Formats: sequence, C-alpha cells, structure tokens
Amino acid sequence: MRYKDPKDDKTVLLGLTKLGKKAFDGHEIFHAKHDAAMMRLVSELSHDKVIFLKEIFLKMEASIDGYLEELA
Repeated sequence: MRYKDPKDDKTVLLGLTKLGKKAFDGHEIFHAKHDAAMMRLVSELSHDKVIFLKEIFLKMEASIDGYLEELA
C-alpha cells in the first residue's frame, strides 16, 4: 500500500496489506522457531567445527554471489 508522507509531499511511504502483514507475521514465527533450533545445534559444536562451518558458508556465499553476477 502507498501513502503520502504528511511531513513531505515528495515522499511516498509503503506499507503492507492485511495479507502481506499476515505473511510477514507467519514468516517471523517460522524464524523464531527454526532459528532457535539451529542455534541450539550450533551451540553444541566445538569451536573448531563452528569455524569450519563459517568458512564453508562464506565460500558458498561467494560462489552464489558469483553466479548472481553472471546473471546480471
């Protein structure tokens, strides 16, 4: 949804529809549940394993970023 900013005629504000708000709220609940479970799993790992995971994720991110740059 679009709104005019009452303080500035040149600014347009955006907001969620009722359905968009429902989807956003559901997404927040999903992350609250699943992120907590992931953090529990990671908290049980040794420091070396956490560092290993971080390195793997950074390499995966770089690979995906390269792929996305090729698409642009």
